Amino acid sequence: MYGRGWKPLKDQAAISNYLQQTEQLWSAHRYGELKSKEKFALPPLLQSCLACVIVLWYSDGTKLNYYYLGEAGKIQTCQVYEVMDAYSEVLLGYHISKTEDFEAQFYVLQNGN
Repeated sequence: MYGRGWKPLKDQAAISNYLQQTEQLWSAHRYGELKSKEKFALPPLLQSCLACVIVLWYSDGTKLNYYYLGEAGKIQTCQVYEVMDAYSEVLLGYHISKTEDFEAQFYVLQNGN
């Protein structure tokens, strides 16, 4: 039994990720904006090191033009969430579900299909 009807976590790293996000929220007020940006900002995409590989993916969720009768005879549609490589424009993975939400994104990035 879970409190407030929450579902069980799929990954235990979610708790540490949440705590790190909250640290980022109060860090600027405590240590200053510049120190906070130094600690939490993403590194620049362009690097001078030729041995480093830069990976850039983009993702998008789209409603499909597929309609069907669902529960109680209501018309419903599907969503597809896809991840592509920005350089080669190769489809890395997709997930078709009723809604475009965290679970669809998590499934694509973890399983890649």
